[in-house]
Amino acid sequence: MIMSALRISLLASAMALGAVANATDPSGLKAWLEPIPRGDVVEFQGYVSAPEPMLVTYRLVIERISQGGRAKTSQGGRVKITTPNEPTRLSLTAINVRQYDSYEAELTVTGPLGQTVQAELSRRPVNKIKI
Repeated sequence: MIMSALRISLLASAMALGAVANATDPSGLKAWLEPIPRGDVVEFQGYVSAPEPMLVTYRLVIERISQGGRAKTSQGGRVKITTPNEPTRLSLTAINVRQYDSYEAELTVTGPLGQTVQAELSRRPVNKIKI
């Protein structure tokens, strides 16, 4: 069994549209995570693709850090990739994020042979401007 783990991190200092974290395994298994800002809510949409149909497991863990403390949420499950090299959507997860909050999101996808890809996305808070 080939065990490989690739990690690619993307640090977004602001919630810019189009900021996506992605990772690819040498076998062709790919996973990516896209944040979708909607006011004080950020939705995280995960995707996976592979060069052949397969059943994969995934886990998305998101931690929000605010002045009030830390809150962690996670989702996971199994999904079948049916069309080679085409994106397969994973579950959508949303959190409340205020201007001065930050978050760390990590999507881990594991293929049938144990190959693992991991995409990470984080956001640092926008600094308060003092006048």
